[in-house]
Amino acid sequence: MRHYVLLMVLVGVLLSVGCEQPVVSEGQHREFNQALVRTYNDMALTNAIVRQHTLYAYHFVAESATLNALGERDLGVLAAHYAETPGTLYVDEGGASAALYGERVASVKASLAAQGVDVAAMEVGPGMAGGEGMSSTDVLSAKKKSGERRQGQALTVTTGASATK
Repeated sequence: MRHYVLLMVLVGVLLSVGCEQPVVSEGQHREFNQALVRTYNDMALTNAIVRQHTLYAYHFVAESATLNALGERDLGVLAAHYAETPGTLYVDEGGASAALYGERVASVKASLAAQGVDVAAMEVGPGMAGGEGMSSTDVLSAKKKSGERRQGQALTVTTGASATK
């Protein structure tokens, strides 16, 4: 009987020790949660930058071929990606003169090379993410034609079982 009691006490002690949870302060929970959110945001931001794969005029110091802080950050993300997987990087002309645009492309290529990207395997030049799309002139022309066709026609709005003209 004495062994049985001793065994029960020992099992009780072991179970109570095994069930203890480490003491974590509220500050540690907050820090962990903030780090987790930053990680998710960083991954989403990185994926968005790689998916866009375009540098715009706002990535450069105004009227310059020098990248600003945002441009350096985005190009750093792209360089890390292109070091593993070369591809196409668009540099939007953004109204820059031909000379300035050429300097910007050269600056981007130099920065990529400095970050370990095989620039010879890359395409760096004009374009925008998503392809060529439709020129703004064509969009305005299409909108104008669409407006001319609708002129004089009543707009029909359907709400439930009734229609209003």
